[in-house]
This record gives sequence, structure tokens and C-alpha cells, in this order.
Amino acid sequence: MKNSSLKLASFCLFYMGVSTSVLASESVVTEENKTPETIEVVWQDAEKFRDVRPVNEGRKRFRERVLQQLEAHIVSKGDDLPSGQSLKITVSDVDLAGQVWPMSFVGMGQSGGDVRLIKDIDIPRMDLSYELMDQSGQVLKSDTVKLKDMAFLQSSHMRYRNDHLRHEKKMLDDWFKRTFVNKQSNS
Repeated sequence: MKNSSLKLASFCLFYMGVSTSVLASESVVTEENKTPETIEVVWQDAEKFRDVRPVNEGRKRFRERVLQQLEAHIVSKGDDLPSGQSLKITVSDVDLAGQVWPMSFVGMGQSGGDVRLIKDIDIPRMDLSYELMDQSGQVLKSDTVKLKDMAFLQSSHMRYRNDHLRHEKKMLDDWFKRTFVNKQSNS
């Protein structure tokens, strides 16, 4: 009952434009007294990221909202890590799927608005480095990776079909599963 109320509140707040990451982190803390600090995300020089451009919103506000939503998504993956392990991720670049164009350039009238046009050539990308640590803080694994999903329009996004960051979240899910979940189960 409590979980369905949280989902309804998150759904309503999403459509009102309010970030739900605060609700998500509070729910993680209250469930069985878990600590949400299993994954730490650092955004390195976010102002210089390749493409976190808004359609019809201020750049700074849009960037903060997008990075907050991506961070909440990454942090939610902490439940998939083995008990006692933590992960620190430093993101050095983000390039959202598609490109932002004036509406008049893509044949949508002469209004002053912009639109993010998603074509298969404008793939989502993310550059990051990470450190996977055990309970004592010893680094078990670290790497620098350049994530990209060249088949992002051909893969299924049913889980995130109504999410404007569906391509980026799916890319992160696939990487996390390949790098941490499958490796742990094979060990």
C-alpha cells in the first residue's frame, strides 16, 4: 500500500514537472533502514558537457534537472551490487540522444520554439570513470569507459517508454548489467 502511494505521488509530481528523485531517495532510506550511499555520482565540469541542451527551458535549469534524473537512476542500481560493495562514478561528458533544432528547420512552423529531433545518427553517449570498492574501501575494480548505444532506436525501451531520458537510461542499464551484475553472478 505504501509503495503504491509512493508510485502515485511520483507519477503526479512527474507530470507537474517536480523531480521525484527526492521521493525515491527517501523511500530507499525508510525501507529496511538501507543506506542510499552505495553509489556516489560526481558530475565533472557539467557546464562543458557535449549535449545537455534544452528544448524550451533555461540551459542551467534543464542541465540540473537532467543530471538529477540520471543520478537518481544510477543510484537506484545500488540494490544490484553485492552487499558491502560501493561504487563511485565520475561522469566527464554527456551527449543526449538527438539534436536540438529550431522548429522552423524541421518543418514544424515558424514559432520560436525548439525541438529535439531524434535520428539514429545522433546516438546517446556518456564518458565516465568508476571505482568499485569493498566494505573496507579497497578498490576491487576501476576503469574509464565511453558508453554509447549505436542501436538505441532498434532496442526495446518499454520500461521507459514515457521517459524523455529513455535512451540514456537503457544505455546505463545495459552497461551496469554487463559490468557489474553479470560479472558478479559469474564469480
